[in-house]
This record gives sequence, structure tokens and C-alpha cells, in this order.
Amino acid sequence: MSQSENKSYKAMLNLPKTNFPMKGDLPKKEPIFIEKWYKNNLYKKIRDKYKGKTKFILHDGPPYANGDIHLGHAVNKVLKDIISKAQLLFDKDSIYVPGWDCHGLPIEHKIEEKYGRVNKKLDANEFRDKCREYAEKFIERQKKDFIRLGVIGDWEKPYKTMDFQVEADSVRTLSKIIQKGYFIRGEKPVHWCFDCQSALAEAEVEYRDKLSDSIYVAFDLLNINKFNSISGLKLDNLSLIAWTTTPWTLPGNQALSLHSDYDYAVINVKIKQDELPKNYLVLETRLKDLMEEFNYDDFEKIYTIKGSLLQNLSVKHCHEERGVKILVGDHVDDDTGTGIVHTAGSHGVDDFLICKKNNQEPRKVISTNGVYFDDVPLVGGYHLNKVNDIIIGYLKDKKTLVKHNKLTHSYPHCWRHKSPLIFQATPQYFIHLSHPELNSKIFAAIDSVNWMPSWGKERMQGMVGNRPDWCISRQRTWGTPIAIIVNRKTFDFHPELERLMEEVAKKIEKGGINAWFNLSLSELGVDENKYMKILDVLDVWFDSGSTHLSVLNSRIDLHGDTDEFLPADIYLEGGDQYRGWFQSSLLTSTIINGVSPYKAILSHGMTVDGKGQKMSKSIGNVISPKQITDKYGADILRLWIAILDYKKEMPISDEILKHVVDVYRRIRNTARYLLANLDKFDPGTSIVSYENLVEIDLWVLEEGYNTESKLKNLFHHHKYTEVISLVHEFCSKTLGSIYLDILKDRQYTLAEKSLSRKSAQSSMYHLVNMMTRWIMPILSFTAEEIYSYIPGDKEDSVFLTTWYYQSEEIKEIKKRTDKEIWSKLMLIKEVVNKSIEEKRQTEEIGGSLEVKVDLTLDESSFNLLEPMMDELKFFLIVSQLCCKSEKN
Repeated sequence: MSQSENKSYKAMLNLPKTNFPMKGDLPKKEPIFIEKWYKNNLYKKIRDKYKGKTKFILHDGPPYANGDIHLGHAVNKVLKDIISKAQLLFDKDSIYVPGWDCHGLPIEHKIEEKYGRVNKKLDANEFRDKCREYAEKFIERQKKDFIRLGVIGDWEKPYKTMDFQVEADSVRTLSKIIQKGYFIRGEKPVHWCFDCQSALAEAEVEYRDKLSDSIYVAFDLLNINKFNSISGLKLDNLSLIAWTTTPWTLPGNQALSLHSDYDYAVINVKIKQDELPKNYLVLETRLKDLMEEFNYDDFEKIYTIKGSLLQNLSVKHCHEERGVKILVGDHVDDDTGTGIVHTAGSHGVDDFLICKKNNQEPRKVISTNGVYFDDVPLVGGYHLNKVNDIIIGYLKDKKTLVKHNKLTHSYPHCWRHKSPLIFQATPQYFIHLSHPELNSKIFAAIDSVNWMPSWGKERMQGMVGNRPDWCISRQRTWGTPIAIIVNRKTFDFHPELERLMEEVAKKIEKGGINAWFNLSLSELGVDENKYMKILDVLDVWFDSGSTHLSVLNSRIDLHGDTDEFLPADIYLEGGDQYRGWFQSSLLTSTIINGVSPYKAILSHGMTVDGKGQKMSKSIGNVISPKQITDKYGADILRLWIAILDYKKEMPISDEILKHVVDVYRRIRNTARYLLANLDKFDPGTSIVSYENLVEIDLWVLEEGYNTESKLKNLFHHHKYTEVISLVHEFCSKTLGSIYLDILKDRQYTLAEKSLSRKSAQSSMYHLVNMMTRWIMPILSFTAEEIYSYIPGDKEDSVFLTTWYYQSEEIKEIKKRTDKEIWSKLMLIKEVVNKSIEEKRQTEEIGGSLEVKVDLTLDESSFNLLEPMMDELKFFLIVSQLCCKSEKN
């Protein structure tokens, strides 16, 4: 064929044509869409369209306003955006209000680094203002980055925990908890961070390996005659061996604890030839292991005694001239140590409780900066980090050190500073979680929640069931105040505290938290000689955890105008928030509202590199969201999040992203092909009704409907990996390998206005409308771009659409399609394709259009397919088809 003849032939064909580009060029195009969305006030249009519909509320767990976003932030915000947009397809008023956590130590430390602590040059009010400015700066930076990811929400009116209204409502939340009777003051051991100079809550503690001194120490029994009387022995000495990995707590020792039901062995040990034998007491079940560890080869067990018989005997302190009592308690275990527990009431929860039970006040030896008080023997004036060697050396000299080695073990650390913590008994305020009535309410609330994954329920039960009372007081400057007024002597609440706290809340609404710190009690009519303000601030988890009241049930757009408490449909955060926001929200809401603040919890995993390693700047494996959006575009990042099983760890690398790009191209190119075949198609005048569609066009639409039905279920259950798999399969198999391949001849060669060609175009018009909605929650930018190229009248944006198929349309399709016919056709196609492929392999033919097929069918099959014989050759993609019945 000559070149001119080829051009002439091409002119006769209806070849695909579209301005929709094959190349996504997402890094350049996506910002243009963002600009358009906000110029046209898309969020308001969405709100207006769905106003009055059933609400769907995803409450945003606020990220911290400190630093630029990382990949974990991106995963979190994109997943929330996918859920929110999918609910629009379900015709829900899906409202997403982003938020930020603004108070707390990280911001405070940044201001201290730059300006120093509160001092003569920078007073507390100015310091808090600087903290506010710092938080606002990073909110704006993070907001810009979240918007770049295609996240649509109320960015003009987000919530911030430093908003005056939110601060005031946090005070109101505290007031409600006080009125319920679950707010207490106590001097209990709490995790204390010297870097923070403050108590920490459980959620602020992480456990890391630490190398510690492990020592066994002998305490000489002072009541040897009484012991001999009890046992019938005639000993002249007996020492109880205790084990500790915190030698620095020994100056605070005030007892030894034994278990009342355990048997303890009295052993006689000959250590050296020139020393007299010594008698020791240790747990009998640990005797063999301990003798091996101490290298005591020459020993004899001479007696066994119950721990309960030793209660209230006394031993000499290991390095001070004072006696301490022997107590019995159930906290003593028989797995490690000697069964004899060194007890320092100020430095351990169990220690504190057993001392209190026995009317012993915790012995205080360390100030809040970690320095021992000057009057503490041996270590007075030293910092606790420097005393282990001093104490161990002294014990060794006095021959009371039985064994010393090093031990690597899990130890509590500050999750901000990564520094080891201590338990320190200090006056603090607590939410009384151990109250039996409250505990049962919390577990009932946990039972009411849909946990995704399901193991989240057990995890939360374990965390709540095992945690102590929640310490909510912090000795810092930047935070919502514990705005209570107490008696100067007794610390009892002011009798009109509820009314006074409401007055304070109103002042904070107008002037922020400075209004409390600047407040004179006389302004409230309170006698300042008798009462005082508490100047501690609330744990930041209380701030964010009480936003069910300060945000969810305060904003009219979220809650409406009802007084009834309405839980959010879902909370979604990383798996670390079972000990953080999920938990603090659950606790505060259960106390105030009697129910959980959320109907469902969905948690996601952490991001790791391609090798499964945690991302770290020091390792150099960090990939930022900006790197991905600049190179690939936000839709590729969004697709990566959807493709992976986000409930587990989420690996990322260039190789993984290349696979994601391949999936994206298949979806984009399928949409492009559909659009290209809609050139000159006007759905207003050319659309073919369902009853007049060609059979295969009707078939593919039912396949599309079936796919859409499955997708609805997958979106409902947040199974985005399966969503992408199903969409990709529909593009590559249903369309690519079957329908679009079959369609080419009919689409290219038939007359432009023929019914058969219009039928195909009508089908593809429906298909591209369907697919655009399918991908809209995930590939938001690409969906909007495709939607802009679809011909005909439509909404201003794909985000203003719902699922494509309506019930009446589907009834018409299903009325005309016959599953038996299409099952038979697929079987015939499989057989014919196999025969054609065999001919191609032997090079007898080049392609299927060189083939004439003679097809013989059984009578029932022939009769079944006879109405569509004219279409059968197109379906089989052959040049000629002769079909007959076996009967003929």
C-alpha cells in the first residue's frame, strides 16, 4: 500500500482522539488543580451539596505543631482523606476538620533554646506568646504540605488546642471530671524526666534497652534473737540478700519486702578460709541459681521459713546507721532476684503502696533536679547519675556487696528526650482510673467500639487494665492550666469550684490561658489569704483527648444544634496512639459522657525503608513526602498508601514506587483510551438507551456494576489494597483483554453515527464515569483531570458526585443480560483463542483477523446465542465466522 493510499485509508477510520495526555506530569499539574479548588471554594460547594444528608464524622487526631511533616504524617492524612471522600460517594455529609496539638514540652524547649527559661528578660506571658507564635508558624507550614497531598478539609477553620475556645473547653472538661469525683491529689511515684523537669504520663514513656548496674546487697538482721526464737535456731548472724538494678535508690531504702506465702532458705556459706561462715536468707526456689551466680560452692541449707513469719523484724540499712523494717506484699515475685525486694517508697509504685499500707511515708532523698539533699549520708549534694560507683564502692568496702555485674534490660525513657526516667514521688493531680466503678465503664465503652484491626480491642483492654492512675499535672509554662482553686493549708477544693471554673473558662475564651495566670482571685471574690490557684498545666494528652467536647460537640457544622453527645464515626491514627490519643479520648469521654467518643477505631502501621528498617536521619534512609510529590506527584504517594496493607509496617523505596507508577499508568491509560473513543460524542443527543445497547456493551456495563458493588463494600471496610487490585484487574482484564480488544473493529470501521458504534461509545461513556468515581478517593487529582474531559453536562467537580449507577438503571441492565449466555461466550472465546494461538506459534497465521472460524455448537447453545450471531465475530476478533448447530 502506497503512502497516499495509507493516508486515505486512515481517513476512513474512526481512530481514537483526545487531548487527555498519556503522561500524567503530576508534579506540575497537581498544584494547578489545588489552586482551582481553592479559588472556586470547592470545600464550601461540597458542604452545600451534602447539607442535610446523614453526617459522617472522622475526628482528626491532631499532629503536633513542631517541625515539617514526615512520611508518617502523609500516610495518616491521606488515609483520612480517602475515607472522607469515599463517604461522599455514599451520599454522606462527610466533614473533615483538621486539627493541631499545640501545647507541651517540645515547643517549650524550642523557645527555651532561643530565649532561655522564664526570667527577668522574658516573663511567663511573653514566653507563652513566643510558644504560640512558634506553633502557628509550623501549623501554616504543615497545612501547606497537607493541602499539597490533595487532602480536602476545612483548612480555613481548623481546630487548634491553643485556640482560646478549645482551651476554655478543656477547663470545662476538667471541671466535669472533678464533679464526677474522679479527680484526686496525691503524692505518688510518677515517671519523672530531668530534661523535662516534669512528671510524665504513661503515654509519654517509651521503653528502650539500658545497661545498668545489677547488684545483690546484704542487709544484716538486727533482731537475731527474735529470729532464733521463731525458728528454734541458734544463729549469731543472718543477712537478707536483696537485688536491685538501681543502686542510686538505696539511700531512699526504707524497707525490705518479702512474700508472705513463699518459703525462704537460711543458708550457711563459707566464703574464704580466713573468714567466718556467714548466714544468708534467700528465696528457696531460687537457691540453686543464686548459689551458681554468687559462685558459692561451699554452702549448706540449714532451715526454711515462711515469709510471713519475718514481718516487722528489722534489718540494718546497707550503708547507713539506721534500721528498716521487713514487710510482706503480693508484689514480690519468684522469677528473678532473691525474693527479697529493696523497697524505696519514693521510687516505685509497688514500693509506695506497701509503705503506705504499713503507715510509712515515702522517704524523700532527691530533689526534682536529680540532686540528693545535702543531709543524705554518703551521697548528699551529688546528682543521682554520679552515685552508683560511690555506693557500690562503699558496699564493697563494707563487705555487704554480694555480687555486682552489668545488665541490659528494658527501661523507661522519655519519648521526647530519649533519656532514662526515674520514679519519683511528688505531689501531683491524677484521674482516678483505678476506681472500680470507672474501670467497669471504660471496659464497657471498649466493648462498644468496632476495632480495626480486631486485635486493637485486646490491646486497649490490656493497656487500660494495667495502667495506674493518670497523672495529668505538669510543672511547666506552656499549657492549658489546671484552673482549680484550693485551700492553702488542706488543698481541699473551694466549695464553689464548679461556678468559679466556669467563670475562669469564660475569661480564657476572651484572653487565652494568660487570663488564668494573670488572674487575681479577688476578681472572683475569693479570699486570697485562705485560697490559692494551682499553677500546674494539664498533660497535653488531656488537651487533645478532650476535643470530643471542645471540638466534636462544640462546632455546629460537626455536631448540629442538639444537646445530645454524638460520638464520631471513626478515629484513625498510627498504632502508637493506643497508649496516646485513642486512650486519652476514651478515658475522658467515658467519665463525662458515659460512652466512647468514637464508634470505630482504625489504626495504621509505621513507615519503613525498603529493607524494613525504621527511617532515621542518622541512617540516612529518610524519604520525605516532598521528595515523592516533587518527583512523582501526590497521586503516586496516595496510590502507594492504598496499595500497601497500611495496617502493617509500610515499606517504601524507589523500586516499590516504580511498581506503583506501573499500576498508575495502567489505570490512566485505560481512562485515556475510553476518553479518546468519545471524540465528537454528545451524551445529550447520541446516548443509546440500555434497551437498545449491543449485547457485549450491555455485558461490560453489568461487569462494571458488579465491580462497583464490590468496591462499595471494600471502601466501606477500608480495604484499599483490594480496591486498587479490583480496579486494576477491571482495567487490565475485563477492559484490556476482553472488551476494548473486541471493540476495536466495530469502533474504528463502522459508520460514525451507526447505532452499533454509538452503542459502544455509550458504553465507554458510562465506563469512564464509573471509573472516575472509583478512583476519586485515592487518585484525587487524576480523577478530577479525567472528569474534566468527560463530555456532556456534569457537576463542577468529581467530588460533587456519588456512585455512578442508580437502582433503576441497573434493573434495566439486569433485565436484558443473561449470565448463561456470557458464560457460554467466554468458554467459546477461550477455545477459539487457544486454537488461534496454536496457529500463530507455527506461523501459519500472523493475527486473529486472518482467521475464518467454523464453529459447531450443540442445539441448546446455538439457540441461546442465535440472537447475537451478527456480533459474535467481533467478540471473537476474527474476520469471518460460520456458526452452525449440530442438528444441522
